[in-house]
Amino acid sequence: MAANGVTHVIMETSSHALEQKRVGGISFDVALFTNLSRDHLDFHGDMLRYFASKKRLFTEYLKQDGKAVVLCDSHDDSGIDWGRRLLAELRADKTLGYGGKKGRTLIDCGLSEAEVAVREARESLAGTVASLTTPAGELELRSELVGNFNLKNILGAVGVAMALRISGEKIVDGLGQAQAAPGRLERVPAPAGVSVFVDFAHSPDALANVLQTMRSLTTGRLIAIFGCGGDRDRGKRPLMGKVAGALADVVVLTSDNPRSERAADILRDIEAGILETTLPRMRIETILRGEAPRGYDIVPSRREAIRETIRHALPGDVVLLCGKGHETYQITPEGRFFFDDRLEAAAQAAVINW
Repeated sequence: MAANGVTHVIMETSSHALEQKRVGGISFDVALFTNLSRDHLDFHGDMLRYFASKKRLFTEYLKQDGKAVVLCDSHDDSGIDWGRRLLAELRADKTLGYGGKKGRTLIDCGLSEAEVAVREARESLAGTVASLTTPAGELELRSELVGNFNLKNILGAVGVAMALRISGEKIVDGLGQAQAAPGRLERVPAPAGVSVFVDFAHSPDALANVLQTMRSLTTGRLIAIFGCGGDRDRGKRPLMGKVAGALADVVVLTSDNPRSERAADILRDIEAGILETTLPRMRIETILRGEAPRGYDIVPSRREAIRETIRHALPGDVVLLCGKGHETYQITPEGRFFFDDRLEAAAQAAVINW
């Protein structure tokens, strides 16, 4: 990359990579903590071990004069703000060199009471307009990125840019041009007032975040289509069902990547969580035609679930396809097949006359 003129590299560093020392030869100039919520517990065992793995990025892999940017104000489903906890632990451990004149720099970002914080924000399905306070002064920015969690991502990006001493003018210009990452609350073209988005949310916290975000922006019904992956953490399945049943008007349970498991078994696990809410089960056509205000149904075929949901959506509705995001495949007991939520949704929207 250096031979091709690359000067900066931004990479996601997973807890698996940190735990397995797959990034052992890298010393980072800047490290960003975005959030921590229930996921990968089939690997880590519990949240404390998961947190400890993430923390290693800031204790073992950051340069001695590196910059740590920590995004706060994101609570998991147990109410813990892991960003605040990370800040406190990094500041308390004097051996790490945070806060010294020649040591590592610590920048905290949050919705309030932080070095990089939100003074005012207006959100809509068209994007975000926000005023931010930063160490370099106030920034006024417009972005096509939708939702509160994207506002938090913007805060993290500003924190990293500040750490790299990028000017406020360039930060505002860059964020104004930023597009949603593939499969992260990515809009699918749809006519006649129906909004369709594809999102990678595949944990209870991520699903809650995207549903809460879109709830505040939805004038009609909030419709969620999702499933859970097979051969992965089974404990999160009923939790995701409970979240969806509590926050969406309409829930369509369908297959994700069942892998070696039977789709029906996975869907039954998710449904157990929905049954803890007041959301009633009824036929998808009955719900989506508006004959019932709320409800859920199970449609094992993901293609059919997408088709029937978009076919019956009404103006003002927001349809969220969650779980697979950018993925272009589906893994079933029969094998791996091409499947892209974005293409499926776009194809259905193109042929339906609302």
